[in-house]
Amino acid sequence: MVYNQIHSSLMYKIGYDQQSLNLFIFFNNGSVYRYSSVPYSIYINLLNANSIGSFFKKNIANKYKYEKI
Repeated sequence: MVYNQIHSSLMYKIGYDQQSLNLFIFFNNGSVYRYSSVPYSIYINLLNANSIGSFFKKNIANKYKYEKI
């Protein structure tokens, strides 16, 4: 599992498990969500996005199965 501290008005940390393809998003409001079957390329693009929040909203939110953990 890899965790990355990030600077975003929406989230503060992202975790990714390359074996299970699970993406973990740690939101600034204290919520943590696991997104399933997220390709590694999406994770890398999220980390490198000019606006992490915008990339998340456009390319991840409501596109992958998720659950609050």
